[in-house]
Amino acid sequence: MIDSKSMIYNSGIYKSRFFDEFLDKIKSKNSILIDDILDPEISFLTTFLNHTLKKDILIISTDRRKDLLYKNLSSFNDNLLEFLSWETLPFEEIKPSLDIIGQRFDTLNKLQVSKKNNLLICTLHSLLQKIIPSDVLKDLSLHLKINESHDFDNLIKKLVHLGYKKETLVSDKAQFATRGYIIDIFPTNQDHPYRIEFFSDEIESIRTFDLETQKSVERKKSVDIFLADELKFLKEEKNPANISSYLKDDFLVIFDDLYQV
Repeated sequence: MIDSKSMIYNSGIYKSRFFDEFLDKIKSKNSILIDDILDPEISFLTTFLNHTLKKDILIISTDRRKDLLYKNLSSFNDNLLEFLSWETLPFEEIKPSLDIIGQRFDTLNKLQVSKKNNLLICTLHSLLQKIIPSDVLKDLSLHLKINESHDFDNLIKKLVHLGYKKETLVSDKAQFATRGYIIDIFPTNQDHPYRIEFFSDEIESIRTFDLETQKSVERKKSVDIFLADELKFLKEEKNPANISSYLKDDFLVIFDDLYQV
């Protein structure tokens, strides 16, 4: 199956003198400024560079434009990611929403494991924001699969360590509950809560379930569970990073609107 990016690239659109000269300028200069460029052209040029240079590309946009840019690029890029910023400022000592935390760590995990050359959209705010380093993140997540063995009690302790709160019934994100050898949990990075059933220390099944009825819905082979309390760990982190540290070496930076960023 040929992806849409390859179809566009092989169609001849990029095989022109303009793109050859554009690529030469990118390779020979530290920076290049392009004025009066339309939104579709931004997407075409960005996709061209990603495909040709085989590099990660960091696209810095604004809150006003990032959604449109994401929509345009997602039409023919399956390696497109977005890194959201907190809706609060770190010095306010207010925890960001669980949805944003989940999306942020889902993006960090994808960058960490991806073998592709990714396109990453973020705002200047999210770029400058301190985050947990890549090597630390590995210890602050769980990747559970059926038929794997995990010490049940240690797993419960790990969930608490990650910021999940134990409840009688799960009703919201960042909560978990236990019944015998069953763990119900609503990961911050998931759209639905998950039910993980154990036989002794082996994961026998993983299913999503409905919050209202508490009934199991769909079988899954695995579930990723990421940190629920980002603020707490950032306070404890002595060497915080930023999102650029998750990109492959020699990545390219594109400012969507330099004067507005």
